[in-house]
Amino acid sequence: MNGRSAEAGSRAATAERRHAAPCCALGAPMTKCTRISALTVAFAAPQFQFAPAHRRPLIFQSPPCQRLPDNSFSQERIMSTAADEYLATALHVMECNSLHRDIVLWNELREEASRRALGASSPAETYDAIRWALSQLNDGHSFFAPPECGHAAIRQGQYDREATIPDGFLRSDRIAYLHVPGFRGSPEYETRYIDVLQEFIALLDDAAPIGWIVDLIDNGGGNMWPMLAGLGPLLSEGPLGSFRFPMQPPAIWSYRAGQALLDDVSLAHATKGGYALRHPAKPIALLSNERTASSGEAVLIAFVGRPNTCRFGITTRGLTTANDQFPLPDGATLFLTVGIFADRFGHVYGQALEPDFPCEGSKDIIQSRAAIWICGSN
Repeated sequence: MNGRSAEAGSRAATAERRHAAPCCALGAPMTKCTRISALTVAFAAPQFQFAPAHRRPLIFQSPPCQRLPDNSFSQERIMSTAADEYLATALHVMECNSLHRDIVLWNELREEASRRALGASSPAETYDAIRWALSQLNDGHSFFAPPECGHAAIRQGQYDREATIPDGFLRSDRIAYLHVPGFRGSPEYETRYIDVLQEFIALLDDAAPIGWIVDLIDNGGGNMWPMLAGLGPLLSEGPLGSFRFPMQPPAIWSYRAGQALLDDVSLAHATKGGYALRHPAKPIALLSNERTASSGEAVLIAFVGRPNTCRFGITTRGLTTANDQFPLPDGATLFLTVGIFADRFGHVYGQALEPDFPCEGSKDIIQSRAAIWICGSN
């Protein structure tokens, strides 16, 4: 970056583009070798998770894509030009941006991917070769989504009918309980998710609970920003964590006035502004299991450093890495791992999160253990 003024201008431009571009994908549609500025923190395939728009474009500075070499194949078996160029584009995106790009043997990978796509007559017939290439990136998190499952489909509400809205109630022991599910859906459903979560927090806070249980069991991820915006009153304002990249400064997650921000760009917000807790110092128990993943794990990391907060349950899935979404020309999307989660203190993860109090057994058993701790903390 070239100083604070240039950085501020870049941030403002990114924020403006968000209102004119699809969901978490900011900037012009990606063509061959055109970078789209959209960070995603994604579910493991076939689920999807977005960590959108980041002020600095990722590394995408290599020469224009070249067609894959085909001189080793018989002419009757080589790919069509469309398929060849499509596969070359996908592999070029991987080589320029993947988290572990420096340890991948790219010539060998391209040759094997091309061999696997022999005879492809259309881009769709290269999908399996692309999936194979993603599996060789050594991150365990990158995946490919065809057009009917990609970013545009989510943006258009294709998954809204499957989305689960947060829930909450006051338990008989006067502990406030919040169920925070994973999320993928349209911008309209995103707003509903945030507002419902903040409304539950306001109603439960009004009842003066002795503490909070935030249930992230089975939260497989999705769009992390509605989760952070909705839980903001419990998280408190300020930095919550960051994405760490191999060759760039970190991008900071934060909460302020009902907004979840990446650096200074608002990526999700409550429609009525942020609720402020009347009873802010109460203990919080966070529940997780082996299916808590990706954005669900980001929420757990966001609570690291909050006083009087502990994790209960089972070790998480271990997808504490950031994915960027790269639309391809036919509407498919590469969800490519490009960074690693860090907490507000700068501790870098990249692995599963251990609970403070391990609890094997049912969800009820984990809740009971958390409730005992909350009652003992008052």
